[in-house]
Amino acid sequence: MLKHLLSKIKSKIQLYFWWIKSYDANNTILSELSRNVAIAIGMKPFKKIRVIYRNDIINAAVIGFLCRTIVISQGIIDILTPDELKTVFLHEYAHCYEKHHLKLLLVSLAPSTGIIMLLYYFLMFIYIESEIISIILTVVSLMLLYIALQIFIKYLTRKFEERADIIVIKNLKEPKLYISTLQKIALKTSTKRANIWEKLFSSHPPVDKRIYKLYEYLK
Repeated sequence: MLKHLLSKIKSKIQLYFWWIKSYDANNTILSELSRNVAIAIGMKPFKKIRVIYRNDIINAAVIGFLCRTIVISQGIIDILTPDELKTVFLHEYAHCYEKHHLKLLLVSLAPSTGIIMLLYYFLMFIYIESEIISIILTVVSLMLLYIALQIFIKYLTRKFEERADIIVIKNLKEPKLYISTLQKIALKTSTKRANIWEKLFSSHPPVDKRIYKLYEYLK
């Protein structure tokens, strides 16, 4: 039982940090795609393109403080055509163009410092006879505030995803190509219907919602 639980936790952690075990890719096709997309959007091409050789992961992400490295999974390379891969690169460049990584960093750091200071002074100015109650109150308050902060950050990341989608559509001659790309990815990644907590802590909106918003934008 414990072994199964630990294995499940390990699997979840590996999935969350899927980009860690990636390797520099000397792939001329990917490099050319990246360069063409960068020119089209008026940005410098990614300095590094890294690939994680796992077919069960269908994902791409930009990593690094300067937004100069993209990690892409073998799974997404296998199922998409070069033109469809261009839209994926464009989506990731859009995040860099909008500086979403820096905005999330600021949102994460500023409130965290404020929350800790607020709790410190709050506990200084209220009278609590029991030290145990004081410790429990502090721990519970920190946990609740941390959860609230994470929900807010995930909300922002979902909004950033939708914003990046719009930028992709704006920069494509055939906008519906990106919609069909999202649909193809969704077919490979579809799982059971998410519950309310999974939705709150998800970094991406449901694909059907993203597609609906793109169709609304194209009207």
